[in-house]
Amino acid sequence: MLCIQCFLSLEEANRAIASVLVDLNNRPYRKQSGCRRSVFDEIDRRALKPLPDRPYRYTEWKTVDVGPDYHAEINQHYYPVPYRYAREQVEAHHTAIVEVFRCGPRIAPRSKSNRRGHHTTIETHMPPEHQAVLKGCDPQRLSSWVAEIGPHTAAAIEHQLAAASSPGRRIAPTGACCAEQGLRTRLAGGGLPLRKS
Repeated sequence: MLCIQCFLSLEEANRAIASVLVDLNNRPYRKQSGCRRSVFDEIDRRALKPLPDRPYRYTEWKTVDVGPDYHAEINQHYYPVPYRYAREQVEAHHTAIVEVFRCGPRIAPRSKSNRRGHHTTIETHMPPEHQAVLKGCDPQRLSSWVAEIGPHTAAAIEHQLAAASSPGRRIAPTGACCAEQGLRTRLAGGGLPLRKS
């Protein structure tokens, strides 16, 4: 009997179960005719469908709001969607990858990131005017611009650019520095408008 045996691995337990399974399935019922095997052949076998080509993957679905910066927060990371979906609700499906859907079609597949609180930005998802700003925000141009303001402002901006250039803070697929995200703090906080007229 299997209930009194001790198994040290799943494979060992499966072998022991397989050895008694044929006898169990062919054992006649006590209160009705037939056995498990005959009922399976008569009823269940006809209803069976082929297994899917790909194995089942556990998936989580989440309804999320896209922010005005065309990023959707999924598991505390901000994933980009095309800018025309800003301020709309989308469905996010995440496993090893993150897929964003809007009214059925998939609009943004992405690799999953475990960097909480960070943004993944894709240049092609930006509106044209943001792409133009990004092209004009190369680190050398910004450095020379803030050097005109003063040495302390230049040091603060250099610090922000260094943080923006750290791994995981890049725009895919080109790898360009995500300067506008690194400088958001300085620009919003009034760091650059300190320039004297």
